[in-house]
Amino acid sequence: SYGVSYGASAATAYGVSDGVSYGVSYRVSYGVSYSVSYGVSYGISYRVSYGVSYGVSYRVSYRVSYRVSYGVSYGVSYGVSYSVSYGVWGQLWGQLWGQLWGQL
Repeated sequence: SYGVSYGASAATAYGVSDGVSYGVSYRVSYGVSYSVSYGVSYGISYRVSYGVSYGVSYRVSYRVSYRVSYGVSYGVSYGVSYSVSYGVWGQLWGQLWGQLWGQL
């Protein structure tokens, strides 16, 4: 997680991300998960992004990935979240999510 903020801004990232921004805020979140499992594997990937920009915008982004695999599996999960907000009235949100799963 990489964050740069201009103005009055608060942002935390602990798998669960909560940010409240006043003024101009710039944030880029980048996450890559890579896993190879042999046998029986059980995994839950949980990610919550919560953002409030006072003025015009309110956004909650919620992502849950659940996977159970038997045998040999190969998985790569790739997520990028990009958000820019200018002032309290104008705001630009861009989000790109990519996910790739391979099963042998």
